[in-house]
Amino acid sequence: MPRNFVLFILAISALTACNSVSKYAIDKNPVTKMDTNLLGIWKIIGDSDAKNYVLVQSAYDQFHEEENRFAKMPDAERIQWWPTLRGDSILYERDKKYVYYISYFNHHGTNPEYEEWGSYLSAIGKNNYFMNVGCLDKQPCDCYIGRLAKLNRTKDTLTVGLMADKRLQSLGSAGQVRQDITKHLNDPAYFSQAVRLYRVSHYHETFRGSVKVANK
Repeated sequence: MPRNFVLFILAISALTACNSVSKYAIDKNPVTKMDTNLLGIWKIIGDSDAKNYVLVQSAYDQFHEEENRFAKMPDAERIQWWPTLRGDSILYERDKKYVYYISYFNHHGTNPEYEEWGSYLSAIGKNNYFMNVGCLDKQPCDCYIGRLAKLNRTKDTLTVGLMADKRLQSLGSAGQVRQDITKHLNDPAYFSQAVRLYRVSHYHETFRGSVKVANK
């Protein structure tokens, strides 16, 4: 798997192989409300290009950016796209309290190599949070799971880790994934090397607008 993709997944970044891939998320559907402290523009400590960045948006951001584009379309094009927007509005009502959209910009922070991956949190026990990336709409799938190990007191540095155990790839349900991670929650050998991200901006309103903000 390309290094840039590993970095992206760790919003999620990792310096290890992708053992955190699973066929199922920890929860089959989102049930843990989003933490708005994660929204914004983040950079990965150790990225080969200091201008690359991760954008974390909410479902509100993603839907209303699309809604604004729709409003500017010519009438004929707007009629063509209305069913799509209507379908997205239904998904928005489902997702607005739970779902993040995560994008990774490479090439000096100008190219969205991975764009708006639907993601959501899962909680295991008290104060143990994990991000499920890339498995919002269907499972089984390639779901990447990162442990949000620490968000510092000022909410501007995030430490994330992946699982080091490859057994996740063979588990057959969300329940089994949750059970396995719960069993090894306090086992350091189960988790791989941690990676740190730092926030460069609280901006998260628009996908395109983030390019102007991330490296100004």
